[in-house]
Amino acid sequence: YKNIIVEPDQFEKVSPDGGCNKNCNALLPCGHKCKFKCHINNPEHFGIKCDEHCLKINPECNHQCQKLCFENCGDCEILVGDIILPGCGHELKNAKCWQDRTKDSIKCKTKVPKKLLHCEHYKNIYCSEPVSSNEKCIEKCRKQLECGHECSSDCGKCQNISKQETEEGTNIIGLIERTQHGKCQTACGKFLFCGHECKSHCHKGKECPPCKDNCTVTCEHTSCNKRCLEPCAVCAENCSWECEHQGRCELSCGVPCYRLPCNERCNKILECGHNCAGVCGEICPSKDFCVDCASEEVKNQVSDINSKSTFSEIDWNEKRMIVLTCKHVYTMETMDMLMEMKNYYEGSIEEGWTSVKILPALLMNTKTCPTCGTPIKNVKRYGRIINKYTLDMQNKKFLLKYDSKLKEIIMQIITLRDEMIVRRNELKDALPKNESRPMKVVLEVRNKAVNKKLPEIIPHAYFESIGMYHGFDRKSKKAWVAHVNKLLVNYQKLVLIIEATKFPPHKKAFDVTASNLYRDKLENEDSYDYFVEKLLNLPILDDYASGSSPPIMNTLSSISSKTFQEMLSRVGISIGKFDRRIYLDAFFEIINIQKILHREILFIIQELSKESTSTASIIENTLSIKEVWKKFIERLQFSIYDHLNTIGEIAESTHYSRHLLLVNVEILEFDLKLLTYKLRFPSNESTDFDDTKALQERITEKCKDIKKRIINIIESQRYKNTEEEFKNDIHSRLVNLVENCNEIENWDVNLTDTLNIEEILETHQAIKTEFRSSGHWYECPNGHPCIIEDYDGAMQMNKCPDCNEQIDGESHQLTE
Repeated sequence: YKNIIVEPDQFEKVSPDGGCNKNCNALLPCGHKCKFKCHINNPEHFGIKCDEHCLKINPECNHQCQKLCFENCGDCEILVGDIILPGCGHELKNAKCWQDRTKDSIKCKTKVPKKLLHCEHYKNIYCSEPVSSNEKCIEKCRKQLECGHECSSDCGKCQNISKQETEEGTNIIGLIERTQHGKCQTACGKFLFCGHECKSHCHKGKECPPCKDNCTVTCEHTSCNKRCLEPCAVCAENCSWECEHQGRCELSCGVPCYRLPCNERCNKILECGHNCAGVCGEICPSKDFCVDCASEEVKNQVSDINSKSTFSEIDWNEKRMIVLTCKHVYTMETMDMLMEMKNYYEGSIEEGWTSVKILPALLMNTKTCPTCGTPIKNVKRYGRIINKYTLDMQNKKFLLKYDSKLKEIIMQIITLRDEMIVRRNELKDALPKNESRPMKVVLEVRNKAVNKKLPEIIPHAYFESIGMYHGFDRKSKKAWVAHVNKLLVNYQKLVLIIEATKFPPHKKAFDVTASNLYRDKLENEDSYDYFVEKLLNLPILDDYASGSSPPIMNTLSSISSKTFQEMLSRVGISIGKFDRRIYLDAFFEIINIQKILHREILFIIQELSKESTSTASIIENTLSIKEVWKKFIERLQFSIYDHLNTIGEIAESTHYSRHLLLVNVEILEFDLKLLTYKLRFPSNESTDFDDTKALQERITEKCKDIKKRIINIIESQRYKNTEEEFKNDIHSRLVNLVENCNEIENWDVNLTDTLNIEEILETHQAIKTEFRSSGHWYECPNGHPCIIEDYDGAMQMNKCPDCNEQIDGESHQLTE
């Protein structure tokens, strides 16, 4: 029959396989009928696959084939159960028929421990496979490292590292002695002063890096959102510690409390309706710590460290409980002992606390929960102690932060110092050589730029804006700034560090507390504004000698001395002592930068001296560009000398003996270099006999003066008492000074070119600071912080490296 179609897609409907729409049903060679539609175009069924189940019987096992009719029968896949493999005796689970018939040739895939070729370890390997020499051992090495820890790296990794160190290299047969292990991967785990554990890998012999955890400092008013390594601000809100028995604490929230702790029981009712067993003045704990409602978990907590008594064993009618933020609860007696209340108050745990003690002059570490190690905070009873060690922690963070910044700047200065020598040819090509400048412009006395916060240091602009301050032309200024700009950027960074050291956490805490205290006392008096004005301008940075009074005692005429002394006692913060080491070290680097500037100007003058005499120099009322640079270097020399003397005054007033010794040597070296400069580049070039004789006499007199001052240094107790390594360095520099003095004394003033001593000012790093996140922090009687890594006993005596004052190990050991 015929089908009439009008659309192409109708072919699929009426003739899907090339014929009509009826099934083929022809019998295929396998015995099944064809399931396709009529396909007259392929009557021989070429390429048609039968997808019925195969009907063949496997002649080797008589099992019916499990595949489809069109597939090759192959091996019999019928499961015959578990079989035992010959040779090894291991069981092959769910074996197939063909495996059972060919078990002798089957490779056992059961993994068994086999001894590896290059180490003592075993590894699970297929039973049928031999141990390869390339098999990597994944067991832990566990060899003891130099640091004392077991190596936690894979054994195979240590084998590879060790192989590379041997002559045989990769051709080793047999056991490989693991002698190289790389860096220890064990976590440090030391507790830092902030209370956190050091999470870095083992670094024996090196200081722990700054803590990278989040800061844990909190109070009822706020929480610090900085990283732990950043110093926090001091909370200036009023302290809320108050009770009917001991009154109110009048100080700020962030400073050590002044009022006495109350030992009475709290008389409030908990939300569950039962009596509170806490301490009077504290925030009541939740009902979870109710004596009657507490959970089994709370009842099983050890709450008395001395007796090992649990919460449920303690008579809370007699005892007072203190609940920490970590949800661990202790008796008041236990916590008073742990917090070392006897160091902060007169009295006893049993009889009560009767008066406050002067705060210990120690840099305390964070107190932590004895059960879980969480820092103890937000317990008002211990506000004097918690805020003391919190302030100490801020001071440590402060010192570590700026010590780290200073070290980075020092490295940059050293790099830039060397780079500038390489770039001198560019500087020389960019500078004008025959320029002249109006004498009036160059010699005019200009006021230096002044930093009001740091009047003792000349701002970097004085050395950068040389057109404004020294009368240079634009081309000279541009070339100079391009040459020294990066160095002056570090100069400015040093200035910022020095500014910061003038406002350490203790200074800020004192300001906040004193202001709040007197706001309460003088809120209705006209003298309040006057007091605040004077208070905020306290010269606290002038480290007063022990027992002396600050200058404000002479200026606050409206407030009696007795009242002011009472205020200082209540604040409890020493304003007379704080660390000046970073200040002094940064100041020395300021001078080092000025020395490098001096060296570069000296190079310019030397290069200009090689040029032929310029006709510009004879123009009336003008100076040659060489003379302008000479005026600049003379002003820089004055600046260096002035800054060195400032360091000397500060080091002496703050008892930094090593810094004072160092600056005295620097001044001697500077005097000699200045003399050398004046001889090489005299301002008066007359060479008549009288002038020559007078010059020779001045040289001899100056050298004798320097030698005399050298002897004074060597005979001083300051020199004799300093540590050996530092003393050797100072001695070497003094010996060099004497030799240079002798050479200058014997030098013929008529032969300028024969002077072998260079007038270049050498840069020296100040005393190396040793502030670390771990270790024992101490404070000497002069207020200098120092760190001792290993402490062997309470009776051990140590000396402050900065002033040689003795530190009593027993009374100055810090809490870990």
